[in-house]
Amino acid sequence: MKEKANASNYIIIALIIIILLSLAAHNITLRNDFYFDDSHILINNSSIRSLKNIPRYFYDISTSSCDYNNYQYRPLVTLSFALNYAVCKLQPFGYHLVNLIIHIICGLLIFLIIRRITNDSQKNLSEKSLLIGTIIATIFFVVTPENVETINYCSARSSSIATLFYLLGFFTYIYVKGKNWVKYGLVFMCMIFGLMAKDIAGTLPLLLIFYEYWFGDKQKSKRLKILWLLFLSIILLYFLRGFLVVGGERMTTQFSGNIFEKIATQSRAHLHYIRQFIFPNDFSIDPIGFGFSDLSDWKSLLSIFALIGFAIFIFSAKKKLPLLTFGLLWYFLALSPSSGIANTTQPINYHRPYIALPGLCLVLAALIIHIEIYLSEKFKEKYVNVGIIWLASVIIIWNIFLSKEQNKIWHDKEKLWETAVKYSPTSGRAHLNLGLEFMSKGKLQQAEKEFKKCIKLWPGYPYGYINMAILQKALGKNEKADVLYRKAYDIWPKHKTIVRYYAKHLTSRGKYYKSINILNNVIDGKPETADFRLLRGKNYYSLKKYDKALSDFQYAGKNLMPKNEAVLYLSLCLDKLGKYDEMHSLLDNWLKTNPNDAKARYNRAYASMKAGKYKQAINEWKDYLNKYPKISAAKVNLKWCEKNVGK
Repeated sequence: MKEKANASNYIIIALIIIILLSLAAHNITLRNDFYFDDSHILINNSSIRSLKNIPRYFYDISTSSCDYNNYQYRPLVTLSFALNYAVCKLQPFGYHLVNLIIHIICGLLIFLIIRRITNDSQKNLSEKSLLIGTIIATIFFVVTPENVETINYCSARSSSIATLFYLLGFFTYIYVKGKNWVKYGLVFMCMIFGLMAKDIAGTLPLLLIFYEYWFGDKQKSKRLKILWLLFLSIILLYFLRGFLVVGGERMTTQFSGNIFEKIATQSRAHLHYIRQFIFPNDFSIDPIGFGFSDLSDWKSLLSIFALIGFAIFIFSAKKKLPLLTFGLLWYFLALSPSSGIANTTQPINYHRPYIALPGLCLVLAALIIHIEIYLSEKFKEKYVNVGIIWLASVIIIWNIFLSKEQNKIWHDKEKLWETAVKYSPTSGRAHLNLGLEFMSKGKLQQAEKEFKKCIKLWPGYPYGYINMAILQKALGKNEKADVLYRKAYDIWPKHKTIVRYYAKHLTSRGKYYKSINILNNVIDGKPETADFRLLRGKNYYSLKKYDKALSDFQYAGKNLMPKNEAVLYLSLCLDKLGKYDEMHSLLDNWLKTNPNDAKARYNRAYASMKAGKYKQAINEWKDYLNKYPKISAAKVNLKWCEKNVGK
């Protein structure tokens, strides 16, 4: 009884240590900003700004992004962002806090999973010694700088949520006892939820099948039948979802590209991630310098032969080294979706191995246990444990230091992109983002230099032209901006972000019909195009086509969040059409929930005055002047109403 109590105390202490070291390594991330795909997935994605859209997340992929080219089926990720937005709007702190909490929970699950596997398979060591190996391996996961990108990059939450349900499903399978239908029902739910975050979670049923082959008892045949059934069900649901929700064309492009080039490149990537876990170094945020390769590249051939060697070792040493071989199997199996099947636009990304690193943690735990067994035959077990703890502490402290330094780089965007340019000098995207940082700080000459490098390196990359156009416009060179915006538009005429920038530019230049024409190419009946309807309505308003403008403003008012700009323009349009009662009703309802909107309060009084309702207008002007006493126009209008009230 006392031993069980002590074991429970050790486990609680271990969990607390994992949480504290996670915070020690990554607390800086809470002060960091949004990055990269966060612009179209979070910042400009109107779908996350209303919880009323939640049902649509599960059947409409256009809610995942405001960029058509980046639509993906990840409803749980979009849901998590919507909940974040409901609590903290677009304050980065809340999003990073959720990312860090998910990371810590993943760490705790890894600890519990490794503990169960090691306890069940190793009887040569005391529970305390097994616990040491388990906690050290888990700490490596929570503090390694290889996971800094996943924690800092909000859009990489897809990887961490998928990993969370991957681990939760595995944890449920090995811990939950009782009726089979409860256990397998919970595991199947975790499989489904994992796929709703990212497709990488689809290997979970295979991992459980291999777990049974590695560690299963004599009754495993029945369990294996159920797991194979779950696996086939997941495959069926995956393809049904693909063709019914994602769309057949988008589904097939996911598997496009040169399969041999992908295998060659990702073989190198798998070994690269292992090296970075053991010897963390040079984590570029845009590692395109890693380069794609084919089967003729000697590095790729060596990597492929190395992976074949790993595969032979895994299956031939299964009985002698079950922990170590199963950990390696986990790593390579979890990474397999990015090995040559999925279409990857970059050779490596450091959020990809997140779901596979628990396998390397199990390998590390196995190695520590084997070292403990070997040394315990020569020395006292407690001395062996002290030595291992001391050595591991030094390495862990070094990893925490590297993670903190990497988090600091993420905190300073200029430094972040200077590092990216340093390690990936041929990346147009890295030069572009460094230029954006220079431009935001008023370093316009340096920004122009980086934009030119981007365009030279990647002449088909529209964002290079877009941002150079923004810079030229800021310098008053509108003609140059016209040409640059047009080049970006010609490269990708259906890209909504490009259309948005180009249309706004044309509107600001008074080219209203041109702006309307390009907006018509992207406007459809979906709420996600409400901001384009608002912009088109402004063009119609400037052309004095108030009926058409009214229709667009009404649509934008129903579907945009926030609505204040749409409500303002809608009221102005109603004024031009002489619909003063309708204008007053609109603004009166708006002010019930937005009482501090000064323009709406002014225009409401103006609507009453124009409708000839002078008594009502007098009260509203007085109410307005109580809040804004220095507005002379309101004073003039009040006197005019008082003069005409009796007429």
